[in-house]
Amino acid sequence: MKNILKLLLLLVLFVSCKKEEPIRSNEQTVVQTDEPLTIIGQWVITDGELYIESETGKRTKYSHFSTNRKVSSMRYGGSLFNIETIIKDVTTWEFIEYSQRQMLFILNNDSDNPYNVTSYDNGMFQTFSIIERQNSTNQQMGGSAKPFIIYRIDRVNKVIQIKIHESSYNKDGYNYFYYSILTLKKL
Repeated sequence: MKNILKLLLLLVLFVSCKKEEPIRSNEQTVVQTDEPLTIIGQWVITDGELYIESETGKRTKYSHFSTNRKVSSMRYGGSLFNIETIIKDVTTWEFIEYSQRQMLFILNNDSDNPYNVTSYDNGMFQTFSIIERQNSTNQQMGGSAKPFIIYRIDRVNKVIQIKIHESSYNKDGYNYFYYSILTLKKL
């Protein structure tokens, strides 16, 4: 009888624990509507999370914003470039299409310093990369790029979530991998 009670207690403990499922970059959720939703247009960042995974596989999620925190960085340890600084309900991203696979990216209405955007569809999901403008003397990301995928689409509320800024760092001899999931609402 004691063994049955112990087993029941263990079963209750395991069933009541809530595990957070890891985000897989090749999964995409779409909330359907008849109205198409494209990335073209202006968006405002409304929320975001930073996910950090240790080399042992332990995953930790941090919110970019709270009631007292409106400014954050996609980069662990702080922003190096303007594109990495995000302000809740203030930071805007605008995508302007000028050819089939080419777009301009305007950060915070600064049309004097646009970026380029390329896209690639591998059959499972579409990958975008915000890149430096060719022939530009103003390097806004140090020659780097910001690849991202649209992770979740809510066409009804005109909201997307993107996975962006996948990177790594080392702390106390341990390696960590991190990325951000940002929520953008179409304006």
